[in-house]
Amino acid sequence: MTGARITIRLDFGKNAAGRNIQLGHGKIRLLEMIAENGSISSAARAMKMSYRRAWLLMDEVNSMFDKPLFETQPGGKGGGHAKLTEFGQGVVDLYRRIEADAEGNFSTDMRTLTRAVSGKVESNAR
Repeated sequence: MTGARITIRLDFGKNAAGRNIQLGHGKIRLLEMIAENGSISSAARAMKMSYRRAWLLMDEVNSMFDKPLFETQPGGKGGGHAKLTEFGQGVVDLYRRIEADAEGNFSTDMRTLTRAVSGKVESNAR
């Protein structure tokens, strides 16, 4: 094992429909993959996830905020495209900064825990 990794999930409470509003590593990574690949379908393939699952997650993310995090352009010749909005990139950047701050603040404790479990974790485990 190379070390512990912190994953952050932000819980904002429930929406009007009673569903939990959460933002975590998976949704952020999917947004990053959309930015890298230029489409939801390409991002889904890169993450080994169905297009439907990716679309549902991104629809959920877009409905969480007052502004959209990404925009799509309908398909046609060459297929559709998606890109992060400036606001969306800002949300990704804020999330990554929170994650980095947490890792920095808890690095000593994480090393201590890593040493304590190092003999119990397979080397290829995440």
